[in-house]
Amino acid sequence: MKKCVVCESKQCEALFIIDEVKIVRCRDCGLVRTLGKAKISYKEYHRDDDYAKHEQLFRNIFHKRFDRVKRYKKGGRVLDIGASTGTMLQIFKFHGWDVWGVEPSNSAEGLSEKGIKCTNSTFEKAKLPTNYFDVVIINHVLEHVENPVSFLEKVNEVLKKDGIVYVDVPNFDSLISMIRGKNWKYLSPGEHLYHFTPKTLENTLKRAGFEIIWCGTSSGVFDVARPLLKLAYEARYLRRNFLFDIFRVPLDIASQISNRGASLAVIAKKS
Repeated sequence: MKKCVVCESKQCEALFIIDEVKIVRCRDCGLVRTLGKAKISYKEYHRDDDYAKHEQLFRNIFHKRFDRVKRYKKGGRVLDIGASTGTMLQIFKFHGWDVWGVEPSNSAEGLSEKGIKCTNSTFEKAKLPTNYFDVVIINHVLEHVENPVSFLEKVNEVLKKDGIVYVDVPNFDSLISMIRGKNWKYLSPGEHLYHFTPKTLENTLKRAGFEIIWCGTSSGVFDVARPLLKLAYEARYLRRNFLFDIFRVPLDIASQISNRGASLAVIAKKS
């Protein structure tokens, strides 16, 4: 059994078996991981098509990320790891930031036309200057990587001394995860190798030399900057999503009140 990347324990317990793939939890620190490696090619990652097709919807989601980041940094140089089609970076660029991206898929080819300096590579292999960025964005990427500690240690290296990192991941401690169990869609064993709770994400960041300065969760209509705009868009273009969101509002409210939303986000600084 491979050691836990956070506490180095070899003791774990099986939680689920999905399509013959085990999802286990470390008995010492609680980190949940999928045994094995991701089975997809990020060079032709299908989610990029979703970003392009529903850019207006994702722009609404990313505006909330931007609004949160600017409370701690008013401007400077930002790196988005997993930049995809550049929708989030375009928001930063509009507000005067110097925007950089790392993107392993074919989407990287069009980012330079949008004024984004982009490396077509995984972050682990990307050659980037050290002590250079004011902000690093890791939006639903950390759950995909083979070693989140070494990944975050490299993030620490490329950040300035007073830089911050914004991390957003699916929340394994969410109400919807508890209700759905092994059927929770974000377990996704073919893609997601780690499944974080607020505590295990904090432990992972600490191991990589970070200190959390803000932590929060959100779900559904609470995951965007403009909830009514999200519902209006879904009613027009994504009727199934609209009906799902409407009927799920009570769960979203309960998740928000209990701070157990489906999406877990933190902002951390170097410790």
